[in-house]
Amino acid sequence: RNNRRYESFIIQHGILYKLVNRDDTTIKLVYAPSKLIPEIMTAYHDHPLSNHFGTGRTWSMLRSTYYWPRMKDTVTSYT
Repeated sequence: RNNRRYESFIIQHGILYKLVNRDDTTIKLVYAPSKLIPEIMTAYHDHPLSNHFGTGRTWSMLRSTYYWPRMKDTVTSYT
């Protein structure tokens, strides 16, 4: 019963990934540790090359690489 809860996660080379299906393709998203989320948000939103993208663009960029619980809420409140 609990195994199904973890079926969508794998560890490769010491990195935890969440497996998600998008457009009939399974992709691996890095499961971001909570202590790194502020640094990730700064890199994707506040960095001079990020152009302070709004919520939609920041969310779109992050969701192609990372996963963490309530990620969209984090992006919405941060941007």
